[in-house]
Amino acid sequence: MIAALNIVYEDKGRRLSKIINKIKRDKITVELRRSRGICLAYVTYTSYNGKVNLDKLSGVVGSQRRRILCESWVDFPKNSDFVRFESNTFKARLCTNMTYQILKASNGSGIKLGIYDPQAVICDFMLNALEYCKNVLVVTDESKMYYTQLNRALDELGATAVITSNTDELGKCNLIIAPQSISTELSLKSSAIVLTTQKPIKPISGLVYYDYNFKIPTSFAKIKPDMLSDEYFCSALYTLENQYELGTITPNLCTNGTNSQTVSSILKFLSE
Repeated sequence: MIAALNIVYEDKGRRLSKIINKIKRDKITVELRRSRGICLAYVTYTSYNGKVNLDKLSGVVGSQRRRILCESWVDFPKNSDFVRFESNTFKARLCTNMTYQILKASNGSGIKLGIYDPQAVICDFMLNALEYCKNVLVVTDESKMYYTQLNRALDELGATAVITSNTDELGKCNLIIAPQSISTELSLKSSAIVLTTQKPIKPISGLVYYDYNFKIPTSFAKIKPDMLSDEYFCSALYTLENQYELGTITPNLCTNGTNSQTVSSILKFLSE
């Protein structure tokens, strides 16, 4: 089971309403939603005094408090047992899936792919990339893990890649994938397309995209709380409930909050 928390503050602003609210008891409702073997406890906490009684809430959500689904603005005290669920794993899959479709659609023609993966969290992806792209560069601090995959690529595909720890080499690439937050300065082409999972901590050159839009399966959309994004909810299903079929989803577009790109538009841009 997973639990999602929606916090509602009832404060109408009028003096009489505020006085009445101070003497009201907070209200907690629980709705169980089920689909495809998933049981979601949708908890709504209505606060009338502007505070949330975590002890009262803990009695309702139990052990789910350590991985509870909620909006990003919810800030639990550090000394409490409540922890907002967060995981980058599913988003990294969306990122790699979109990159794979770009390579497949282009058959690697004209693409110099850079994989910026310091911790080697997507080393399996290199094998997929080499199916359609012969110009692959990997920048990592965990070269041993990548060389293991490189040996597989040689045996299974007869393909190879360049593996290095020098980030300057990424300046030769026109398509770059980074499965985790980019926290260092990278010298890239201003025309490079960068697909990553979070807004870079430091500004970098290139066209950077870090959010992905996709169609959530109808069966899961029926139980998703409205206040949660499709990506966040699917991330919980993928990570906590082993719904690994979600890992096959290819986004229909990527965005940075201002501009958006599809697989087709990226291919057109890279071919110019």
